[in-house]
Amino acid sequence: MSPMKKVCLLAMVMVLFFIPVASGSVAGNVYLHDGDVRVTKGFDDRSAGTLSITMENNGATDVYVNISVGGNYPHVGHVYAVAENVMIPYGESLTVDVSFRIYNPGTYWINVIVTDALADEHVILVQSNNIQITVNQSIWSNTWTYIAIIIVIIIVAIGAFIKIRSNPKVEESGAFTAMEEERKAGKKGSGTRREEYKGRRK
Repeated sequence: MSPMKKVCLLAMVMVLFFIPVASGSVAGNVYLHDGDVRVTKGFDDRSAGTLSITMENNGATDVYVNISVGGNYPHVGHVYAVAENVMIPYGESLTVDVSFRIYNPGTYWINVIVTDALADEHVILVQSNNIQITVNQSIWSNTWTYIAIIIVIIIVAIGAFIKIRSNPKVEESGAFTAMEEERKAGKKGSGTRREEYKGRRK
C-alpha cells in the first residue's frame, strides 16, 4: 500500500472515530433538570426581572450554547432575551442569569431553548417549557400613587402657608411689647432728669 493510501485510510478512520464522539458530547450531554430555571429577581411592568438557568454538561468536552428565552402560549414565538456563545465546561454545571422586561402586568408562560452555538443549523440541545412567571404592577404605574403624592404636597403647602401667616403676628406683638418697654423706660428717664434738674435748682 502506498504511503498516500495509508494517509487517506488513516484520515478516514480518524474522521469516523471523532464525529460520533463530538456530536454525542454536544447534542446528548446538556441537561436542564426540574427547578433549573427559576426567577431570582421579580418582574414588574417598569423594571426587568431575572431568570437563572442552570445547565449541566455531562460530556467529555466543553460545549458552546445559545440560550433563548421565548414566549409560550399565548405569546408563542416571541423572544424576550438571548445569551449567545455561553461555554459550559465539561463535567460541570453552569448558571446563567438572563434579564429581560415584560411591559404588561399578568401571568406569562415561557420556554427556554438551548441550542448548539457551533452548529450551522438550529440544533436544539435541551428545552424547558411552561415556566410560569408573574409580572406585577409597579407602584409607579398606579394612578392612586400620584394622587396620594399630590394630596401630601397640598397638605404640606397648606401647613407651611399657615405657619408663615402666623409668624408675623408673633413678631408684631413682640415688637409692640418692646416699643412699650422703651416708652416706659423713656418716661422713667425723663422723670429722673426732672428730679436732677429740681435738685440743681434748690
